[in-house]
Amino acid sequence: MSRSMFWQIVRRDLRFSWMLVVSGLVLGIVGFAFGPHGKLGASLSLILLVTAGLAPGIFMCSLLIWSERKDKSRLFALSLPISPARYALAKGLAASIGYLGSWGALAAAALAGYTLFSVPTGSAPFLTVLWLFLLDLFCFLLSITLVSDSDGWFTAAIVLINTSIAPFIVLMTNIPSIGGHMNDLSALWSPAVFLTIAIEIAAAAAFIAVTVYRISRTRDFI
Repeated sequence: MSRSMFWQIVRRDLRFSWMLVVSGLVLGIVGFAFGPHGKLGASLSLILLVTAGLAPGIFMCSLLIWSERKDKSRLFALSLPISPARYALAKGLAASIGYLGSWGALAAAALAGYTLFSVPTGSAPFLTVLWLFLLDLFCFLLSITLVSDSDGWFTAAIVLINTSIAPFIVLMTNIPSIGGHMNDLSALWSPAVFLTIAIEIAAAAAFIAVTVYRISRTRDFI
């Protein structure tokens, strides 16, 4: 019964989040469309893609998980045949599936665009590390949302996320082997790019591991 209830919770949250997934996809596609239109188009494209790559995750964490914690509506789960830990895991899995559906689809669309069309690929390494950074931010927020009941921590996490993107972009564009080749016809996959990717993947894995560990020790919702 617990396993059945686990997947019912996942499916319920996915039904609630489909509009966020679609919105992220539409916003990302619009961002791709602006990309080839000069410097202004490229800047607007970057803003739209960053928004498409992060906003759905923020809203999923806020609406599917944090809102239940804030108004105590998650206490209804005490009457369900599922443990608090499995309930929290179900909520986290649903948010992750919803976010990765949009995030992954846009990543696949970008890869298809680079592969099928004769467009310069010099920006591909930068966009890859940026896209993985957005994944890290989602994992960080999901972890805070699932393991903390503090409004202060949740608010601080949102502020940190919103203020970290611009410095990260500046940092990456000032690394010669990354930012210095964004206008090249072909991509340069330098050691700095692979090191950054490895760090980002390790960070996402660490956030997930810590979250699962903390959730496994959950005993109640009080």
